Amino acid sequence: MQSNLAADSIMVFRLFSIGVIAVSSLILSEGKVQKGSFDVISSEDHTVQFVSKFGYAIGDGRYRMRTRLKQGAELPKSPYLDFHIFLDERWSQVEDLSSCKSVRSAAQRNQPLYLTEPGEWSYWTFGTLSQKVRPHIWYFAVSNCNQKLAQVPVSIEYEIEMTQGDGSEFSVEMRNMLAWNSFGLMCLTAFIIRYCFRCHAFACSSGRLHQVLWILAAAMGFQFTAQALHTIHLWAYRSDGIGIHSLDVCSEVLFMLSQVVQTTLLIAIGMGYTLLPSRGCHLLIVKWIAVLSLVIHVGLVSFNKVQDESACKYHENEGAIGWVLLSVRIMLLCWFEFAAQASQQRGGLRLHDFLQRFRLAGGIYFLAYPLLFLAVQICAPYVQHPIMQIGLLTMQTASHVWLADLFLSRGTYFKCSALSCSLLPGICGGGMFDKLS
Repeated sequence: MQSNLAADSIMVFRLFSIGVIAVSSLILSEGKVQKGSFDVISSEDHTVQFVSKFGYAIGDGRYRMRTRLKQGAELPKSPYLDFHIFLDERWSQVEDLSSCKSVRSAAQRNQPLYLTEPGEWSYWTFGTLSQKVRPHIWYFAVSNCNQKLAQVPVSIEYEIEMTQGDGSEFSVEMRNMLAWNSFGLMCLTAFIIRYCFRCHAFACSSGRLHQVLWILAAAMGFQFTAQALHTIHLWAYRSDGIGIHSLDVCSEVLFMLSQVVQTTLLIAIGMGYTLLPSRGCHLLIVKWIAVLSLVIHVGLVSFNKVQDESACKYHENEGAIGWVLLSVRIMLLCWFEFAAQASQQRGGLRLHDFLQRFRLAGGIYFLAYPLLFLAVQICAPYVQHPIMQIGLLTMQTASHVWLADLFLSRGTYFKCSALSCSLLPGICGGGMFDKLS
């Protein structure tokens, strides 16, 4: 078992190293393009409207923004707004500022953002931002400070483009994510190919493939498809700064589906699936809970993806949605632990020892998301996204490697489970019904 796991690890490491060299040589220019609209009304109080944010690396970064009044809107007598740029260290104070003067003082830069006739794009408002100490996330916003706007809301479309100094990088929190995702896809592809060969050899020796191997294959397939779609999205993003949003949404949903299948499989085994006889009614409960978990996970992820960019969102599943997912994972962990403990009490000594190790490994998997989610809360905003995404990718792939080796090796699980049963009627390996040995 350990030799197979070591061989998988060495193979993945070698492919990863080759991928680093290959993909790194293909990096071209990227940038971020944000499009949207906002409404500005005349008010004695300042109204700061968040537009976008971008993480700049050390050096000189560039930005430019233009606006267009929607058809039917009235051009204000003073046809410009205030364009503010805030450093990440000051953005948290903006909502508490009570005057236009304080807003301008808090901003790192203030520029006029001119408006033109309805239906026509204005000239670009542009500039350069320099930083020498460390990367920062910069926030772009507009306000109606001291402008004589119409009493009715002024509806404005905008387009803002942001690039690094050399024009060759994503926002700093997305830096190298295309390379990492490409590496992950290559490694996952190699592992799935190896898994298929091992399954073929297993089927030749045992006469069939048990259902658990097909379930694990489904989880791998969902992750592989998700990884491929997300990589395509990033390749498109680096060329136009927008990417393919539909592929990004599908990627997140499929990746979450892979995790749901994985958690369901772990809980089912913990409840005695393949290990204890007469567990049909319990597995029916598992299926319904799995469906409910799937609906919750996919619904939350989909809702999160269709939301506009938020000033306080630094990684996927930020905010309330992330806390809900964390709560669901903790509940699933508790269910897994109680189920495995109950199975330990019903099984014999050999099954007890196996489930003890299985509970430990499964518990680590269930705790991976909560621990990652809590850990990134104390990290700098520009490193939260890569830590979260790479961590989840590593967690899911590592669990595939572990379960594949558990199912396909002729170790303790094989001897204790239904996988040791042959296709010949009346003949079964020693584990499934001989739990006292």
